[in-house]
Amino acid sequence: MLKNIQNSIERIHECDVKIVLSVSGAGSKALSWLLEVPGASNSILEANVPYSEKSMSSFLGSNPENSVSNPTSLMMAETAYRRGVKLRSSNDKVIGVACTAAITTSRKRKGENQAFISFWSDTVRNTVHIKFIKEKLTRKEEEELVSQSIIEFLHEEIFGESPNSIRSENTSNTKIQFQNELSALTSKQIESIEYLGNLPKYSDSNFSGVILSGSFNPIHKGHINLLNLASQITNKTPAFELSAFNVDKPPLSIDEINGRLEQFESNQTVLVSNSPLFSQKSKIFPGSTFVIGWDTAARLINPKYYDQSENIMYNSLNEIEETGCDFLVAGRLADGSFRELSALKIPARFKKIFKSIPESKFRIDISSTQLRLSGLSEK
Repeated sequence: MLKNIQNSIERIHECDVKIVLSVSGAGSKALSWLLEVPGASNSILEANVPYSEKSMSSFLGSNPENSVSNPTSLMMAETAYRRGVKLRSSNDKVIGVACTAAITTSRKRKGENQAFISFWSDTVRNTVHIKFIKEKLTRKEEEELVSQSIIEFLHEEIFGESPNSIRSENTSNTKIQFQNELSALTSKQIESIEYLGNLPKYSDSNFSGVILSGSFNPIHKGHINLLNLASQITNKTPAFELSAFNVDKPPLSIDEINGRLEQFESNQTVLVSNSPLFSQKSKIFPGSTFVIGWDTAARLINPKYYDQSENIMYNSLNEIEETGCDFLVAGRLADGSFRELSALKIPARFKKIFKSIPESKFRIDISSTQLRLSGLSEK
């Protein structure tokens, strides 16, 4: 191991960044070096070597069109990042690092000798492309250079500086830097942002609690009272949740999201996500209880909202249950009568994930739509 590589790894291990590394075709020495230098347990969460086609498909969840390519490398880095977010024990910064390469081999290969190294964090995605001249270097030498590049470019991503870079005319990179958290979220770089009031606190936070989802246009006392009651019932940390995307409405712009956030008090936790479906939200916020109204519960158990497919509905509810999430259902005024959970025919298989808030504990017959149409604001 070169001295400058060892120095870089020592700095990486000393910082608070958590790393998940995935390599295929080349780059295994980078993993060996990272583990060889003391302190690896502080920075390395996990490493994967999806070498075969079946292993790569399992890791990514789909079959890549071209295993050694920019898109595949980025998909690997994103998958590594998402795994890192789930594996970390706190809200430390996470970087997903990936390499997919084709280097000198014993068999005849028509394609280029090359490597794609990608990085994925909360605000950056970057792919470095390295080309090798065939028969100029041995496989061992190409492996060394790819592994050195992984460490050096990782150093650069973390510290904003490049140590004794080995870049050459055969190396290029494609980098996207997002201006802020919301820009990253609306571009699907991250899945959620945790706010206190309107101030961002964490990207892709490990939040688990009791969550009231809504458009909050505007927020009113019904929202606030319902979430407070739900927190008392469940003894879980409360949070409002606003999705930038909606199943049947246009996406919210960054300005619209910021406008909604301005309504919240500085001590209120607000989660902004890019997931409109509860099956998606449950994966982002596992172990949470979602507070919903009777009308939303009715849609969750109606195949009409799953392309008329009962199987899709069951699969969706099963996914929610598997994440340890459940629902707390408040009654709603509908068609002139107040309706509670007991009026719904919940499939027996999923009755245990739906619990009712009785009318005696909560009933406020106001809605954001009514307030918006009347031009009033009520908190």
